[in-house]
Amino acid sequence: VSGHRHCENGFTGEACDKIICEEECNGVGVCQPLHKLAEYAVVNGEATEYVYGNPDANFNSKATWDREMFQSCLCDGTFLERDRQGPSDTFISGLYVNEPKVLGYHGFACKKAYCPHGDDPSTPGVNEKQTVSCTLTTGSFTLTFRDKITASIAYDATAATVKAALEALNVVETVTVTLNAANPCDAVPSGFVVEFTGNPGDLPLMKSAPSFTVAETIKGTKEFAECSNRGVCNSNAGQLAGMCYCDWNYMSSDGNGGRGTRRDCGKYDEYGQAVGYFTS
Repeated sequence: VSGHRHCENGFTGEACDKIICEEECNGVGVCQPLHKLAEYAVVNGEATEYVYGNPDANFNSKATWDREMFQSCLCDGTFLERDRQGPSDTFISGLYVNEPKVLGYHGFACKKAYCPHGDDPSTPGVNEKQTVSCTLTTGSFTLTFRDKITASIAYDATAATVKAALEALNVVETVTVTLNAANPCDAVPSGFVVEFTGNPGDLPLMKSAPSFTVAETIKGTKEFAECSNRGVCNSNAGQLAGMCYCDWNYMSSDGNGGRGTRRDCGKYDEYGQAVGYFTS
């Protein structure tokens, strides 16, 4: 009928000039063109400055002619380093847990669920340590990790206060804070050390405001592996989607070698009884 648009299968848009996203991203993602997907790119949990083409079609390059035409799914919970995947209303390792559950998805139609990632307890590795050289004598500062900013921290705060401010960020699991002097900003010796006990791997440096020197004291070498390389991920849809089925003798960890609620198979069970889902 004249005036009505009917696109062939696989195409959409006013001129039928856009590739559709399969199955509407399974209800757990949004369909985005290539240039929008570039805006969401991250490296090691931090946003990048990637762009794909020019918004003005008159200045768009031949290499990015498809910036609007091709689309793909931006799945929920895509950024594993940034989104906690805490379980809700359950017991893990004998502890009651009721944390918001952010289940991540991947695949061309977001049909596959991510499972928790963690460190393989059977291989050597150390936690990341970073030293912040704060020299304030009054006022307060903030810390930024993976694009998330803490609440203001007083220059003479306690180690416990700095720890609480960092752990309040949804991109930080657990940390240990050690002051080099009486308070975080004493000039000699300056600063404090943050050990990331729950975020494995080589991590991006924190930033501060006002700007202090932040140095990597010890490079993190622990793995950030699916099911800690000690289980099998159930990535299919259903009640157990996003759950690790742990190998015999492995169970949920705290991310630092002990029992915990990460559901990641990252704790060796010295009693030889753990196996399966949510082992305790």
